[in-house]
Amino acid sequence: MIRPPPELFVVSLNPRIFREYDIRGIVDEDLTPGGVRVLGQALGTHLGGPRGALIALSRDNRLSSPAYYQAMSEGLCAAGCRVTGIGMGPTPCLSFATHHFNTAGGIQITGSHNPPEFNGFKITRGKEAIHGDEIQEIRRIIDEDRLYTADAPGPWSEEDIRDAYIERVTG
Repeated sequence: MIRPPPELFVVSLNPRIFREYDIRGIVDEDLTPGGVRVLGQALGTHLGGPRGALIALSRDNRLSSPAYYQAMSEGLCAAGCRVTGIGMGPTPCLSFATHHFNTAGGIQITGSHNPPEFNGFKITRGKEAIHGDEIQEIRRIIDEDRLYTADAPGPWSEEDIRDAYIERVTG
């Protein structure tokens, strides 16, 4: 099957998903895989894709999280980021990964404590969570069409850090 290039799709993201401390919305209403891909490219633009920044990516066990994990990976790589996926795990595991791999940032796909119809993204730049105006800057990158597209997608790898994480937590 021939798929049209992503730039032929127009994606609009609801501005209310850009909260003070995270980006979150209702699955299949506010957040779709296409929208998450664009969001990933905006995050990649912001976090340093043009410089080939290394980003750690993790997800929770919500039903929508695997599709969002794939879409976020595609968007980050489109912006030139080097993405290290650590699969399913809790937010503290992502925090460990950002230190373990010395990343430029990390993204946890999680609905957190919200009802099951929600999902979202907790984001770090370096080792610190982004919030406030920095989250709004992600929205502006999308709204102002400032998405960086690399000449070639950044590489993606999967790393199993469970043993190292458990050792760190218990050791």
